[in-house]
Amino acid sequence: MPPSVTLVLEWENALLAEMARPLEMLNRLSRQVIDYAAANKTRFELLIVFNPEDVSPEFVDGVISDHIDGKKWPGKIRKESAIGLHYYDLKNFGAQKAVSDIVLFLDSDVIPDDNWLPALLDVFDDPDIQFVAGNTYMAPDGFLGKCFALTWNFPAKEDKPDLFTQGGFYANNIAFRREFFLANPFPSEDCYRGQCGQLASNLSQKGYLTHVSGRAWVSHPAPNGLEHYVVRAIAKGYDNQYWSTRRHSGGLLAKPVGTVRRFAVGCAKVLINTVKRYPKVKVGFGYVIVAIPVGLTYQLIVLGSELFCYARPQAIRRRFSI
Repeated sequence: MPPSVTLVLEWENALLAEMARPLEMLNRLSRQVIDYAAANKTRFELLIVFNPEDVSPEFVDGVISDHIDGKKWPGKIRKESAIGLHYYDLKNFGAQKAVSDIVLFLDSDVIPDDNWLPALLDVFDDPDIQFVAGNTYMAPDGFLGKCFALTWNFPAKEDKPDLFTQGGFYANNIAFRREFFLANPFPSEDCYRGQCGQLASNLSQKGYLTHVSGRAWVSHPAPNGLEHYVVRAIAKGYDNQYWSTRRHSGGLLAKPVGTVRRFAVGCAKVLINTVKRYPKVKVGFGYVIVAIPVGLTYQLIVLGSELFCYARPQAIRRRFSI
């Protein structure tokens, strides 16, 4: 068991979700940390990093005092502000400010399942493992939550081996040995998402496989309403065009024919995911019927955004944030 852990929470995604989710995340996180520390003598630092242009320090202080019992917390609780930083850069900033052996990144809008923390941290008993990812599933809450649980990127929750390897990871639920991460931070890019995939690719090229704890699950919210749904799709289109031009410069995948191919693949995944996940996701059969048009409409918006980005990509980057 690691002697010390810094939990880095970016307080950005919390601004997009219903406030009940980040508050429930803090409640569950606190209970698991207190239990784990009592059993293993691990010291925990809670570090909330935020952009003061988006959220005030006083608000963060209030959230901490209302939902974390400082007298029971086994270590320090603090916050750090960074003007102008967002998501991945906030995570990098948090790692730089951390003081522990392990840095654990958890998004502020995901909710850990029971036993998430020991399932993730106990993997570090193996000194050869430098980082370990958890698993993320879409919370089937509300109309969009049920539709996205059937169609979107995150898999349905299911039994997995205690420890296995895979090609990539998400930044919302992953822990690193701190010195290793400082030498291999999330790349700084002018896009919304995808830096975690790029980091996973970079590490794979260096010979590091992504170890995944099969029991370390967190739930992720669907887009918070119609506007967020549309903006996420627009941002995805921008990211598709951004990464394709960097990874396939001069090739067909970096041209409109590549965009059309990605659209076709995305639509096929909507249909395949819906059929495969329905037995695992606890929703009524009616949602199978409505989830497909919801998913296909999302792909259409992604397509339109990506095509627009061939002409004016920075117009989207300036106008939309997620």
